[in-house]
Amino acid sequence: MGNAWTVIPVIGNLLISSSSYSFNNFQYASLGFVLLAAAIIFSWVSGLLGYKIGMKKGILIGLLFFFFANLLFSLANFRTNNEAFWILLIGEGLLGISIGGLLASVTSYIVFLVPNKTPMVLTGVYFCVNFGSFSYPILFNLFSSGKFWWHLTILQAVLSLLLVVVGWKFLPDIRNPNPLPLHTFREAFRHLSFRFWIFFAVIIGFSITENTFDSWVTIFLHQVKDLSISKANFGLSSYWATVAIGQVSVCVLVRWISPRWIYRILPLFLIVGYFGIYYSEGYFYNLLFYIISALGCSAFFALTMSFVEGEYKVVSEIASGVMVTAYFLGSALGSLIFGTVLGANVINLKDLIFLFGFITVVIFGVNQYLMNKRTAY
Repeated sequence: MGNAWTVIPVIGNLLISSSSYSFNNFQYASLGFVLLAAAIIFSWVSGLLGYKIGMKKGILIGLLFFFFANLLFSLANFRTNNEAFWILLIGEGLLGISIGGLLASVTSYIVFLVPNKTPMVLTGVYFCVNFGSFSYPILFNLFSSGKFWWHLTILQAVLSLLLVVVGWKFLPDIRNPNPLPLHTFREAFRHLSFRFWIFFAVIIGFSITENTFDSWVTIFLHQVKDLSISKANFGLSSYWATVAIGQVSVCVLVRWISPRWIYRILPLFLIVGYFGIYYSEGYFYNLLFYIISALGCSAFFALTMSFVEGEYKVVSEIASGVMVTAYFLGSALGSLIFGTVLGANVINLKDLIFLFGFITVVIFGVNQYLMNKRTAY
């Protein structure tokens, strides 16, 4: 999933190059928008779907969508420019459905598979997704040298089909042991308290912050801090590597330290990293604070999902779907706000980065309030 998530960004230069596909900016942006829109919509409904047909079937359906998405990515390589665009657009839509459904289904499945180790296992699963995203550009260069990128998507399609077969035969069909007779979202929402929607808002705020770090801070470092593009990109690579290291570290630390205390501390790294990047001068300090911010992002989403799933087990599948929706919604909102505000010249990038930094302060305050109540872990 992590590999497929980054296919379009990795081949972006090929898509917009006049010597290959010649996509315009609107076409390229549309691909990312369709993925987010599909993920938002399907993660929203996948919870209720998983509640009715079971989490195992939800996972397998997500893998089937993943299979067809990768087939379309490969097919696009053999079509003309206009045809390739529509094929990739449909593929991104199927991938969005797959990612939204898989994240929601896998999360709720893990809650019942390993109820006592949910924070550790969930963090490990999200590490695998992040590792896939981090490693795909490397595989792209080593495996295909950029010329035959569709070989990788064919490989991903084959692997996903194998996972469907293996999962159907060997994956335990785990069901919610205490199901409620729910038929509509309206009935489910009656079991989601105000506290749940605070978690929902926290996830949106975190996703906006994460989107800022991985999409706009590199531009900020280049345009405002006058760092070279190569140094800014190295900062981004260091950021994702640190996210992975942080996730592995949390997997280990939760054996001795309560997840709620780790969860309290993570937003502090976000605050220090965010404002450190804004105020610091020099490449070393910018890189240092970029790495610090990555530690804050590392296990935040996984731990939030763990607390939510632990507190709302009777509607676990639905709660998981709604939270995944919040994550993608925050990413879409962050991109929309930055693109709209900067495009309209309402405020410059430096000031906008500064204002968005206060989201991390709000997240820290709300987190302390949420963790004051007894949690499931």
